[in-house]
Amino acid sequence: MSLDLDVSLTREITIKDLLFKSREELIKLTQYNDMPYIQALQLKEGKRIEIDEKHVLKPNNVLCLKFQNTANEVYVTVTEIQPEPPYISEAESGITASVSMNGNDVLKYFLVTGIALSLSNYCNTDIYDERRCWSKERINTYDKFCNELKINIDSQEKKGVLNIETVCELFYANLRKHN
Repeated sequence: MSLDLDVSLTREITIKDLLFKSREELIKLTQYNDMPYIQALQLKEGKRIEIDEKHVLKPNNVLCLKFQNTANEVYVTVTEIQPEPPYISEAESGITASVSMNGNDVLKYFLVTGIALSLSNYCNTDIYDERRCWSKERINTYDKFCNELKINIDSQEKKGVLNIETVCELFYANLRKHN
């Protein structure tokens, strides 16, 4: 099963900024300061290749992103949709990033959320959750989406059992309350 969040890109963003801002969004969402760094590879002709951090996201890019020292990848696919009246209006056209995941892994849900939030915040655009897996609404503003998904990790922190896996499980449990 593939799930995704879509965000319109209205500004250029480099890989470096995407990775940095995505990590920042996850810290903001959880207040977990030991958030692992995020890595990106470009998917070309079925192979994962290194990508320059100065590379700007553009149509036809397919990226694999993951936390360092984990195997679970999520994907960012950038497409450009041309207006085709009456089927695709001017408002529906443009460059879109689809942040997607396969399977049902809590870490992937968490990472997709951070990436979509960073793109939405940076571009000042909405987040589209077509299947309503993250939110009850199909279209969400950055603020609404972020505020709805914030979690409190204080109780786990006091127990001394906090790590990225626990944070992801807490996030996923909170996510399920919204659906």
